[in-house]
Amino acid sequence: MNTLKIDLPHLSEESDRHGNVRLYARRHGRRIRIRASRGSKDFAAAYAAALEKLSERAPPDTTPQLQRAPRSSLVLLAFLYFGSD
Repeated sequence: MNTLKIDLPHLSEESDRHGNVRLYARRHGRRIRIRASRGSKDFAAAYAAALEKLSERAPPDTTPQLQRAPRSSLVLLAFLYFGSD
């Protein structure tokens, strides 16, 4: 019997370091793992729930904003040094 493979939007199939295939719903830079096997009724429900959750707006960024040090100071020099990669 031939199986029909449907390409679902926002569905990502990735392999972990052990070679196991994992399914993720990805949207707006976030992802949620779908633990149900592909093609099952549980998969359809989990996929729909993941997309619903991902369609919500991301929480606002609450990290404190760094202030710039005065120009030509040692603090600025240290900031630039430790901030570089």
